[in-house]
Amino acid sequence: MASIELSVQDMRARRGTKWTKYPSDVLPAWVADMDLAVPDEVQAAVERIITLRDYGYAAREGEAGLAEAFQYYAKTSFSWDIDPAGVLPVGDLIQGMYSSVYAFSEPGDGVVVQTPIYPPFLDTIATTKRRLIENRLVDDGTKYAVDVDGLRNVIDDTTRLLMVPNPHNPTGRVFTRDELQVMLDLAIEHDLIVVSD
Repeated sequence: MASIELSVQDMRARRGTKWTKYPSDVLPAWVADMDLAVPDEVQAAVERIITLRDYGYAAREGEAGLAEAFQYYAKTSFSWDIDPAGVLPVGDLIQGMYSSVYAFSEPGDGVVVQTPIYPPFLDTIATTKRRLIENRLVDDGTKYAVDVDGLRNVIDDTTRLLMVPNPHNPTGRVFTRDELQVMLDLAIEHDLIVVSD
């Protein structure tokens, strides 16, 4: 199997905007574009589609479907028993955010995000006429951490959603088990829907 690691020179030679938008002295951490080569198995699958000129909609039913794969993953990874009928694939993160906000809240309802945050989170809240409830992450000297007291204090009776990107974007942090537990406990206490990316 070939290495999937790429050098900075290889990344700058590609057509993607991440490594070409800014001068070479800028480390491009502004967009979540993968800095890895495509694995051989993925490359082979794409080449097979191209060779066959098979550009139609692929069948996504039955045992090989995404919902069943997620059901298996949830069961083996977390001991969760989920119904595959409840799995709804979406095309991208932003579509999923909008759908979640529309489905689980009403205009004027509060949506908690922990800033700094990927700007489309803020745009989604504003565009859908929900109320932004901001809980800023705190710099503890080594990382951005959840302000537990701040989170506890910003939730009110009109708060409906807690949006949790994990790993966090843009800090790159993976929240600790303790931080996630606090968020879970507060979500249960206040009957919040957690939208996790």
